Amino acid sequence: MNPTEADKAAGETGEANGAAEAESLSQSVALENVEQKLMAMSGESMAANDALRHIVTKVTDEGLIVEVFDIEGVPLYEPGTDEPTEMMREIGAMLARVFSLAANEVAVNGHTAAEPLVLADNPVWQLSSQRAHSGRNLMIDAGLDPDRFQRVSGYADREPVEQNPMSIRNNRLEFILLRPDIL
Repeated sequence: MNPTEADKAAGETGEANGAAEAESLSQSVALENVEQKLMAMSGESMAANDALRHIVTKVTDEGLIVEVFDIEGVPLYEPGTDEPTEMMREIGAMLARVFSLAANEVAVNGHTAAEPLVLADNPVWQLSSQRAHSGRNLMIDAGLDPDRFQRVSGYADREPVEQNPMSIRNNRLEFILLRPDIL
């Protein structure tokens, strides 16, 4: 970055901006390394391969998002509850191991599919929040430091990933390894 004449007159060299850009690039590389380690668990065991079928990842401005979702016939939670299945317990333990490789704070977002009926007291709000807390607790039980959690949120059926709001694919948790610069 080359400073302008006005920046030079003000004593600004552009180095602070360059340092911020370098730090942001370093954070992106670190998040991508964690993402690669998670995906490298494929082949470790049949259970790990089955668990990875439930996971997609992406690096965003917020951080590394690890989305964990239901698959037809293999739910993450017992239907209508926040009781994790054995698959979700396995995934929670796997995520705790991988997230332990970084020092970033963590956020958990719970999402659910819509109910077929419009109800005055829509249960998906409470369920999405309870499942997000359950996901957090699974990671803590597997050894992740509870102080690393920045937030746990339930979004109910308000942010579907499938066009059909009742699709099982909308039942999901997002575990986010947050970038330090957005806190």
